[in-house]
Amino acid sequence: MEDQDQLLKDFVASAQKYGYDYDVIMPKFPEFEGYDVEMLKGYVSKVEEINQGSDVYDYTEANSAFPDLFPQKKKDQTEGAAPLAPVSEVASSESTAVSGMPSGGSDSPATRTRVTPEGYSFEELSSEKPFIEGSIGDFVRSIPWIGNDIDDWARAWSTGAQARGQAAPAMDMLIPTYGEMTGEDFNKEDYREAAEALAAEVRRYENFREENGISDELMAWNKSIQENGHGMYGLFKTIWEHKGDLRNIAGQWALESLSTQLNEEGIEKAAAVQAGGMLAGAPLGAAGVGAAGVATLPVSMATLSGVTAATQFLVDELKQRVGEDFNAEAILDALDDDTFRNTLRKDAGKYGLVIGFVDGVTFKAGAGVSREMGKALQGGWMPKTREFLAVGFTEAEGSMLGEAAASEAVGEPATAEALFQEGVGGAFATPITMTYRGIQDLHNRGIDNQNASVINQLNSRAVYTANGQRVQKQDLLDIVSVMTAEEFENANIEVKDDQATADLIQKRYEQIKKGEKVVPLPSKKPNKIQQAKDFFRRKVIDTLDPLVALQRSAQEARGERVSRETDMDAAFSMFSSRTANRMKNVINVAQSMGKALKDAGLDPATARKGLDRFLYARHAPERNRVMTQRYKDRIKQIQDEAKDEKRNITPAEEKEIKTLEGYIEENRGSGMSDADAQAYMDGLTPEERAGYEAAAKFHDEVVADTRKTLREAGLESEETVDLFESQYEFYTPLRGFAELDPEKALKQADLSAPNAFDVRGSGIVRAEGRITEASDMSTAALNQNAMTHMRAEKNKVGRTVYDFANANPNEEVYSTMDQEQFGKLKPSQKKRAVGVRIDGETKYVVFGEKYAQHAALLQDFSPRKMGAFMKFFSAANRVRSKTFTSLNPEFFMTNFVRDIQAGFANLAADADLTTKEGRELVAKTMKESTKNLRYMLASMVPSVRESLKAKDPEYFKFLQEFEEDGGVTGWGYAPNIEALAKELDQAADSEKGKRGLAWMGKNGLEMLTTMSDAFENSIRLSTYVNARKMGIARDRAAFMSKEVTVNFNRSGEWGTALNSTYMFFNASMQSSKRLVKTMNSKSGRAVGTGMALTGAMITEYNRSVSGEDEDGVLFYDKISPYERARNIIIMRSNGKDYVKIPLAYGYGLFHNVGEQVSSVSRGGRTAGEATFEMADATLSAFSPVTFGSSDNALIKAGKTFTPSLAMPIADLMVNEDWRGNRIYFDFEGKADSEQGFDSPEFAKDFFQGLNKMTGGTEIAGGDEFYSIDINPDILTYALESYAGGIGQAAVKTGETVASVIEGEVPDIGRFPVLSKFYSKENYAQLTDYFDYADNLEIAEKRVKEFKNDEIRERFKGEGRFRGIGVLETTMKKSKKGIKDLEEQLDKAYASENTKEIERLEGLINRNMKMFNKAFRQYVAKTEQ
Repeated sequence: MEDQDQLLKDFVASAQKYGYDYDVIMPKFPEFEGYDVEMLKGYVSKVEEINQGSDVYDYTEANSAFPDLFPQKKKDQTEGAAPLAPVSEVASSESTAVSGMPSGGSDSPATRTRVTPEGYSFEELSSEKPFIEGSIGDFVRSIPWIGNDIDDWARAWSTGAQARGQAAPAMDMLIPTYGEMTGEDFNKEDYREAAEALAAEVRRYENFREENGISDELMAWNKSIQENGHGMYGLFKTIWEHKGDLRNIAGQWALESLSTQLNEEGIEKAAAVQAGGMLAGAPLGAAGVGAAGVATLPVSMATLSGVTAATQFLVDELKQRVGEDFNAEAILDALDDDTFRNTLRKDAGKYGLVIGFVDGVTFKAGAGVSREMGKALQGGWMPKTREFLAVGFTEAEGSMLGEAAASEAVGEPATAEALFQEGVGGAFATPITMTYRGIQDLHNRGIDNQNASVINQLNSRAVYTANGQRVQKQDLLDIVSVMTAEEFENANIEVKDDQATADLIQKRYEQIKKGEKVVPLPSKKPNKIQQAKDFFRRKVIDTLDPLVALQRSAQEARGERVSRETDMDAAFSMFSSRTANRMKNVINVAQSMGKALKDAGLDPATARKGLDRFLYARHAPERNRVMTQRYKDRIKQIQDEAKDEKRNITPAEEKEIKTLEGYIEENRGSGMSDADAQAYMDGLTPEERAGYEAAAKFHDEVVADTRKTLREAGLESEETVDLFESQYEFYTPLRGFAELDPEKALKQADLSAPNAFDVRGSGIVRAEGRITEASDMSTAALNQNAMTHMRAEKNKVGRTVYDFANANPNEEVYSTMDQEQFGKLKPSQKKRAVGVRIDGETKYVVFGEKYAQHAALLQDFSPRKMGAFMKFFSAANRVRSKTFTSLNPEFFMTNFVRDIQAGFANLAADADLTTKEGRELVAKTMKESTKNLRYMLASMVPSVRESLKAKDPEYFKFLQEFEEDGGVTGWGYAPNIEALAKELDQAADSEKGKRGLAWMGKNGLEMLTTMSDAFENSIRLSTYVNARKMGIARDRAAFMSKEVTVNFNRSGEWGTALNSTYMFFNASMQSSKRLVKTMNSKSGRAVGTGMALTGAMITEYNRSVSGEDEDGVLFYDKISPYERARNIIIMRSNGKDYVKIPLAYGYGLFHNVGEQVSSVSRGGRTAGEATFEMADATLSAFSPVTFGSSDNALIKAGKTFTPSLAMPIADLMVNEDWRGNRIYFDFEGKADSEQGFDSPEFAKDFFQGLNKMTGGTEIAGGDEFYSIDINPDILTYALESYAGGIGQAAVKTGETVASVIEGEVPDIGRFPVLSKFYSKENYAQLTDYFDYADNLEIAEKRVKEFKNDEIRERFKGEGRFRGIGVLETTMKKSKKGIKDLEEQLDKAYASENTKEIERLEGLINRNMKMFNKAFRQYVAKTEQ
């Protein structure tokens, strides 16, 4: 007791020391582990309350008030009994409920605290004691092997039965009353009876548990799982430790779960479903009733399971919320919390619905498995046992899937242990499933069925006809959606047995008769293929596709594209680029302010505060004047109201008047008096004044731009902005007083939901006055401007949606209304509303109940949040992707060529080549792309940009409009609004601004990104300019330019996560989407056909020009398939070297068709080889993941789905690069460091030297523990892979520089950038090396097989070993010759004899060619 007293005193002292932060305090007191934290908090409060004002604390009274903290004092505790540990409930995502498992069920250890959501905590349960009483119990337990199990199973069944009564009152709480559903507030009294019943049932259940305990087997299991953990490892370890008791434990889990499900509430609901189904078949007689009964049974079982799961979930959550004292009043208090109640009902409903749905599907699927297995296993070994196991596996898998999905739906991921329990419980349902299968079989054999098509008749009673012809429901709706009023009146439309559809058609007719053009609804019940397409579009291609689908429906109905003002697709697409451009403009102004201070000879680091003071003093007098008048007006208002009401001024009003009069007297409505402001201005030096005035000009431009944006975007009315301007000439926002807190402006106002288009207010708050001085005016003005632009761009999107809804009315989908109408809506309707500001007033688009998803997307379409692991992958892939693209000169130069091709095809499709205007737009755009590249590059340099403006003002204006309208995008231009906000903060802060300026102007990587943007956007600018010159509106021209190649700003819900796993996933998807769109047009298909013909003609030329190598193979055919599939190859006149022009992503497929056709017709490739290469090229063109290249199908599949970050490691493991080529060689008799082939010479020298330094030789690495023998090609490949384009360019640059230093002619095939457009004949040597290594491996295997009598006999007569003797002789001769030559080559390298090295390498290559030729001849013989 004394120890407990002192422990509590220490606890109180720690609470005071650590500011009552119990997350910090509790770990310091392990003695209180398991205690109720709230009780400990109450104890601390009680001690402080009793001893308030005293220096010496008396704990006696507090100790008496909290007897539970002193277990030994409990009156009802018998002498010698262990003290009752305090109750504790621990919320944990590591444990989830088993569907149908009662709270505190037998899966719960009797001596540990339960975890959410499975049940209520109670510690001291008795350990196992006999359950079945009397002589019967003694007899049962005496049965060998299984007697104890039966006793435990009986206890489990009874325990489940005790929980059944909880379902009915829980269901009463789950379903809202009629009053609540019609908008009335929650009333405790409506649920009191249910709460009392539930509390009583829980007490009865707990008393039973305390009295009967749980089995020793379960006790031991729970102790182990607690120690080992609930994860996969802990589960397997626990299973192993208790493998002998698994039968007992599994039986308890299953029987308690099944017993719980047989509750009255669930059975009642399931019976109602079953009766309803059978009643539906009544019109077809007894056969119909029987058929419907059989068909409905899975739904009834799903209902039973779902009701049980939902009600038990609700009970578990209530127990966690209420705590130990689980009584009716506590339950009602918990339900009175609107947030908790609504969340509870929603989650319980989701949990039960998912469990029920999956269980129903599994029940049906299990019966199907049983039937098919029964057929397949007839006459086999133990057919029923194998059938039983197959069905059991299906049921177990379904149960685990249901638990996993349900737990995920409520945000509490299931543990491995919970899934295992569910799987076991599901497997025990196998007999029920097989019984159902038997009923089906009897039914199908005619016992209860006189007509085999009864069920089909039940499902197709509704009949739809149009002009006497029977049609499908959706076809009829599609016809009606495009009919005119006259066509409607002349049509004979009949709908039988489907009143809802009849009402819908009548409503559409009434709308059309009024002259409204109604948007046809997207298919209400799309087929599975359409559902899959819609799901794929939303998740992978475009998050906002459900909204764009409405636009597609409108366009189909009208037969034309919607107007510019209502084009939601374009508005969504342009938003991020437009917003980013405006944010960057604000950043530029911030930098200009710093530059103005610096040019005046002031230090920006200290002058910024002076600038803020200058802006403050300049504005203070006019702010004081306005606020003084406002104070006077308020005093007059109070006095007039009292006079009009013929009463005296109240004390509160008198106090307010005195306060306002004090403000007037002090003349400090801005926080700075007029005198203080004048004094500051008078104290400035001429240099300071000049510098501050220069910087203030930029500040004033920002303020004016903010006002202009408020007006033009409709965020504020003309009158409000005019009043604002008339009041202040030198306005500046005063921090903590006016519109914004500059440090939080962006984050709080819009960055908390950067992807929300729900705008309700201008973001400007009316000033209320201040006495203390303000600060940071310059930063506040910049942040205010940035936030206003962001809201304006969001509002622009919202306005487009609003205008679309008005132009394409459909009350079932949406309606528009003003603020007054909105105020009359129910809360549930308001949740489906999206706000938009029009002329300073908030209007709304309110979506229908079935279209709530559309409103939710507009309110927030941010990607799903990622965990730490995925964030790491995302960050790593972003860096790697930049090294391959925007930071890689080789990429953005080759990509420019690709964009020209893709742009031509896409623009041809969009502009329509069948028209003169379309052909003119395409021709001029392509012609001026190179010019625009130069213009874009020049515009990136500030000084040159100004000269461009003076030189060609019209073109410069187009450039500015192109940027403002959001046409800019690209690999390196993925605008992240939050990142730009941070950059603005840096630019606004003078010290950070130095770094910001350096980052913007001097950083080499930023310069590369800028150049990449120029290359990427040149064709976009060309498209925009020529579209504008042809009279196309700005927004439409910008959208055309955005879509002319790949639109990187579009992404699906899973885009972020998929890009984190696979580099360029989204870019690939958007490219494929664009390709499909282009090929759906006549002009696009014409371009594709032209590319195929061009490919065939160029291939004919190449094959005629290409020389033949010594092994009889054309040099053209030695170019790798990967190279040919991605480039237009043009052989040079020497027949060996070739020029290559990168093919546009995806569109290269058409060129490849022509190339393959030509090659097959000329005998350069077999039809099989061409088919394989075309399939590979096609999959690569459309696959969103890098489609692996390999001759091994398994390796190819593995490489395709390996995450990008792990791909280089996977490549090295299988020794194949991403093109399918060997990465490094591993010949016998040579050290690894001596086998470098594709590495720079300095790398080879380094690793060879490192090997020799650590005890190795040219033949093998050293044997010491510190010996290092590494093939340089391995590290070269890893460096090039992980460093991306930068790494590859660095290696190439190193090789080129080394060659120049050594006086050698650089290898043009390895020259940076140029190597992307030109290859020399050494590619053929590389191919020879790879072919030799692969062919040699196969040849050695064939020779070995031939010498095996059994294998030789097996392939006798098939030609497999035809010519094997010649092949073996050639192989031995080639291997010996190459070995001898390599020994000579080593000596030549040692003596640095360059000519001899070249001669010997040539001889080695010739030997390889001769063997490759012999191998091909052998293969040809085997195929004869």
